[in-house]
Amino acid sequence: MSAIRDIYRPLETAEAVQPFIQDAIRSTAAKVAADSGVSAPTSQSVRDVVSDLAENVRAKSQPVFQEIDTLTGGKFSDAQAEASKYRGSLDSLGKDKYEAALQKQNDLFETVKSKMADPDALNQAKKDWRQFNALSDVADAVQKVTSGQRPQARS
Repeated sequence: MSAIRDIYRPLETAEAVQPFIQDAIRSTAAKVAADSGVSAPTSQSVRDVVSDLAENVRAKSQPVFQEIDTLTGGKFSDAQAEASKYRGSLDSLGKDKYEAALQKQNDLFETVKSKMADPDALNQAKKDWRQFNALSDVADAVQKVTSGQRPQARS
C-alpha cells in the first residue's frame, strides 16, 4: 500500500507517477498469485501482468475444466468461448449474451457436480473461474489505459 500512498505526493510530471503505479500493479499481482497458489506473472510489460495472472489462475483448474467439458459433451467449452466472445461488450445485447454464457457455465457446473471424481476440485475450479473472469476484466482495464511500446525481452 505504500506504493499507492507515494503516488499522492507532489510529482513533477505524469511520467513520474508511472514507476509507482507499475510497482503497485506488479506487487498486487504477485500477492494475488501467492494467495491463489499460482506462479507470479513474469511479464516485462505492466500491460500484460494482470492478463498473465488471469491465465495462471485459469490454467490451475484446466484439468477440472476438461473433465467438465467431457461430461457435458463440449458444452462447457462452447460456453467459455461464448463468454470470451462477448466479454467487454458495450452494447446491451453483447452484455446480455455475456451474462447468459456465464449463467450457462454455472448451470453446467451444477449438472456435473454429482458426476465429478472430486467434488472439492469442482468447487475450487468454480472459484478459479470467477477469479479468472474478474482478473480478465482488470487486465482489460489496465491494457486500455496504458500506452507506449512493450519492453523487449531480455536475453
